[in-house]
Amino acid sequence: MGRSLARKAGRIVFLPGIPHHVARTRLDKGAERSPPASSVTIRDEAFAGLPALRFEPDASRPGALLYLHGGGYIVGSRHSHGPFVSHLAKAWRLNAVSPDYRLAPEHPCPAGLEDALGAFRALRAEADGPVVLAGDSAGAGLALATSLALREAGEVGPDALVLFSPWADLTMSGASVRERAAADVMLTPAGLSAAAELYRGDLPADDPRVSPIFADLSGLGPVFIQTGEDEILLDDTLRLHERFEAAGVEVTTEIWRGVWHDFQMFGPIVPEARAAIGGSGQWVSARLDAMKAERS
Repeated sequence: MGRSLARKAGRIVFLPGIPHHVARTRLDKGAERSPPASSVTIRDEAFAGLPALRFEPDASRPGALLYLHGGGYIVGSRHSHGPFVSHLAKAWRLNAVSPDYRLAPEHPCPAGLEDALGAFRALRAEADGPVVLAGDSAGAGLALATSLALREAGEVGPDALVLFSPWADLTMSGASVRERAAADVMLTPAGLSAAAELYRGDLPADDPRVSPIFADLSGLGPVFIQTGEDEILLDDTLRLHERFEAAGVEVTTEIWRGVWHDFQMFGPIVPEARAAIGGSGQWVSARLDAMKAERS
């Protein structure tokens, strides 16, 4: 059932030719059928000048999560990913904020990156503990680009970085783009290529702000990556893992067999998704506990 829903989502949202305002509405409407986590208070607010949702689980630890939604940089919002982020907030025991950053084609790169930087700085200023930065797909690529921009500015970046099915190479040079095209039920090479052209604007596709896989990845905090085996972005994850290791960054990567792009968002109906969310929570808790011990 989850696979068929993922295929349907890809067809009604990510196929080239669908007007962006239609795709955005469809994605938001689809999220209304997904139940949010229990014991998590959710409220709409303005955050760092952006529309955002704030999530407050009943049982939370010091610190905060900034979540950047996916959607190929052209669709997605705080609402489309709200139910998923509520489950992360509960599993990770962290108060969370998920903002609407500016999307292409109206606002090509670096507009979204500027918004993400502003949101991170605002959350870092108010947080009572470590700050985790996370995202899925394009949002994961944006989270990585945000971390790199903070490093380049000499600012304190996230204490941990969590990337779900990251889209980090908008040149589409990974072999899995071709080799996994038949297995991926959600994404298509044509759909991603069209989105990449809109997002990069006047920047080359291999600019690190657009495709952070081509950046110097050194100096970042610990990274956790989860990706489905049956997706065209698999090689983005595999190459990121290698590049993080080569740069001396602590990285943990999980490749989940038999599942598709962004499978974690199907938690209410897919057992693997629920297990993956739980596993990500265990990693986050272990990392934050270790940081607390190191600082005490």
